[in-house]
Amino acid sequence: MRVALLLLYCCGLRRGELLKLRLADIDTEQQVLRIQQTKFYKSRLVPCSSSVGEELRKYLQQRHCQGMPMDPSMPLVWNGRSGRTSGALSPTAISANWFRICRCAGVLDHRGRAPRIHDLRHSFAVTALRRGYDAGQHPQATLPRLARYLGHASPAFTHYYLKFTEPLYQAASARFHRHCVGSLILSTIAHWLGHSSINTTHKYVTIDLEAKRAAIAKAEPIAVKSAKSRRWKTDEDLLQWLQSL
Repeated sequence: MRVALLLLYCCGLRRGELLKLRLADIDTEQQVLRIQQTKFYKSRLVPCSSSVGEELRKYLQQRHCQGMPMDPSMPLVWNGRSGRTSGALSPTAISANWFRICRCAGVLDHRGRAPRIHDLRHSFAVTALRRGYDAGQHPQATLPRLARYLGHASPAFTHYYLKFTEPLYQAASARFHRHCVGSLILSTIAHWLGHSSINTTHKYVTIDLEAKRAAIAKAEPIAVKSAKSRRWKTDEDLLQWLQSL
């Protein structure tokens, strides 16, 4: 049951996809799951993290040591029976075990109800999007990749999974703050410099300061012809204007 829950949460599998997995579908070297003929008769490859891959290797090793069936056609989530009744754990059985685990761990809502086992897939989608936010990725770029990983026909179906949780709200708020503050400062500097667009100002920002210092250090001083000093005439209007700044 441990491996089953890890794959549901860490890989975002559907319950039916998990129960259809055969040992031949597990590639522990490449850390990839082969999901075949799933919803809408689609197949896909699902990469696993290194930690999930290690859990799968340990499970298969224990299964071999305990004399459990290791034929490639056998289901990954085996029901422990022999003969004709041998096969994958039933959807009812895995859901019953999930609810029992939730009750023992106290994972219940205010009505005393446990979350659905499909909610693990929802949680995976929200966590993946939040990690994308933390890494600075744009949601419009993350959603199509997440949709392909989950086996959705369109990112629109993935969008239904995404709930605006508190961590996701904080990540979105922080990104919005950085974007707005950065744009505001750049717009102010552009106005000061008299630029017609902040794109011109942005070129100033991206200049390599170290290269600029090196160029200045190598530059030869420009010879300036001496000129006769001109007598300064006090301009009261100009002085008043400068003092008012």
